[in-house]
Amino acid sequence: MFTLGDFKNYGQQFAILGRSSIVAKFLYQIQLQVVGKRPYWWNVDTTTLTTVDGTVNYALSGRIDGRRVSKMNNETSDSHINLVSLSRHLFSDATPTEEGTCYDYSFIGQKSVQSIAAAAATLSVVSSAAGDTTQEVIVRGLVSGVEQPAESISLNGTTPVASANTYDDTQYLLIQKSATTTGNITITSGTTTIAVLGPNELKLEVPWVRFRSVPSAAYTMRYWFYKKPQLLSNDYEIPDLPAIAHAYILLPGLLEFLHLSGKDYTQASYYKDMKAEGIRELNIWSDSQPGKIDIKEFVKKKRSRGRYPETMTTAYGMA
Repeated sequence: MFTLGDFKNYGQQFAILGRSSIVAKFLYQIQLQVVGKRPYWWNVDTTTLTTVDGTVNYALSGRIDGRRVSKMNNETSDSHINLVSLSRHLFSDATPTEEGTCYDYSFIGQKSVQSIAAAAATLSVVSSAAGDTTQEVIVRGLVSGVEQPAESISLNGTTPVASANTYDDTQYLLIQKSATTTGNITITSGTTTIAVLGPNELKLEVPWVRFRSVPSAAYTMRYWFYKKPQLLSNDYEIPDLPAIAHAYILLPGLLEFLHLSGKDYTQASYYKDMKAEGIRELNIWSDSQPGKIDIKEFVKKKRSRGRYPETMTTAYGMA
């Protein structure tokens, strides 16, 4: 497996020097291209949320790739929760007012906050690193029901800085950073932590859902989802893809991006083809794992339909 530091070194050897600062972002984009194309079994994770009596909307994990939740169960009542459209929920209980056991959910959007405050309040912004003093946190929201222009809050390291506005608690705020930081940025509203942004995260992408009926008690909801990749910050961090993908997908993909940014299109095309081949190899490997069809049978069927060339299957020792 390769670390972020390894990829930076390889990029300097095979491409153009002086671009180590953008390697993490390129790796993130390459991983998005991979995990977004198929429901890979190795890219599934699970977590839980606990409902609150009378609260209808909830944030899911920020690690979810868009709306790719595969299953949700109410572990308290031992029942399955169905995914339905938001229109169906609004038609049946728009207010909402009907409380009881939850039996379905719908997506209501992707927000840049992980929770909503209990009351209108000013925001407090602070970094975990003393050196974060040149960046800003930009906030958009409502004050007494009126949408406000964007407010910029200048960071002062580990010293909390308050917003000028007192933002309504009934609305989702839009929050983002002006630049990457050294530390984690924590934003609180009153006593509620509404967002934590990692060093390389400029903005959170958090899916929110609405339950029906409105939860009338504390229910434990477990859901399974397909993960989006993590944006790496430290040289020792390892991309969250199988080892087979590191050398055959991420490295050629990185070199493709680096050469494109340097307008070396011939080399970029070469590494793009290598990356595409690596993705095909990853798909074969993924389909060969326990619970999947036999790899030799898989290759034989695909080759008979012209899906994989003779040279590729020979390389796998399956000719």
